[in-house]
Amino acid sequence: MLFPLRRAWMKRTLPLLRAVAIGLFFSWPGSAAAQDATLVLGADPWCPMVCADAPESPGFMVEAAQQALARHGYRVEYRNMPWSRALVSVEQGKIDGLLGANHYREAIVILPEHSYFWSQMGYAQHMRQPQVKDLSDASLTGLHFQLIQDYDYAGTTPLGPWLSTHSQQVSYNKGTDLLPRMLNLIMRGRGDITLDNLAVLQYTLKSLNLQDSFYTAPVSEPNKVYIGISRRHPKAQQIAELLDREMLTMRENGQLQALLLKYGVTTSLH
Repeated sequence: MLFPLRRAWMKRTLPLLRAVAIGLFFSWPGSAAAQDATLVLGADPWCPMVCADAPESPGFMVEAAQQALARHGYRVEYRNMPWSRALVSVEQGKIDGLLGANHYREAIVILPEHSYFWSQMGYAQHMRQPQVKDLSDASLTGLHFQLIQDYDYAGTTPLGPWLSTHSQQVSYNKGTDLLPRMLNLIMRGRGDITLDNLAVLQYTLKSLNLQDSFYTAPVSEPNKVYIGISRRHPKAQQIAELLDREMLTMRENGQLQALLLKYGVTTSLH
């Protein structure tokens, strides 16, 4: 009489054991399913590095992150948000990282050891006034700046002290996709000049067909920028090391240079 009972017990139990075994296999460390995860990286639009509303061309920094981490099971998603909100979100762990971080953000993100992206700050000034020749008080007299709230102008340009003591000549803007908006404000006479990455300024002016209305020039030496991973992420250090290793491989095999050329950027990789 025990054998029929045993067969019935096994008939009921084996499917459950099989399901548990399958679940253990797919959750085992190192399996593809366990490694498959989404990393949300935030920033405001900074095209050609980070581009909004263009899934096929999200920016060369976004594509570099996607290609570098895909082979390790990570899917990288860009989230378009105001820079101020991105800083708060990454600090609180609501997003996984920042695109375009620098050393001044190391309190909230872990940076790879090396950077393969550079940002040279510059200005775009409307041609209604003579072009700024230097950054002295005399040269900047009468100019009104349109700038972005919480951008690190003090750390990336020599204008930090001047901006802090001439607040009446500066308007700070919040939101997303701000550079086109600020350039249009300047076109309408509500400002004269703005500061940003020089390549971003030139790219945006060309996309708006405004390149013949503005002077552009650098105001700093190139600075390193990074893909920073939130310190709240449990694998932040590991992901930063993966980025380091994979970006080096991509530079050596030409993938990074190909991405730059796709976006019309001819700056050499350092």
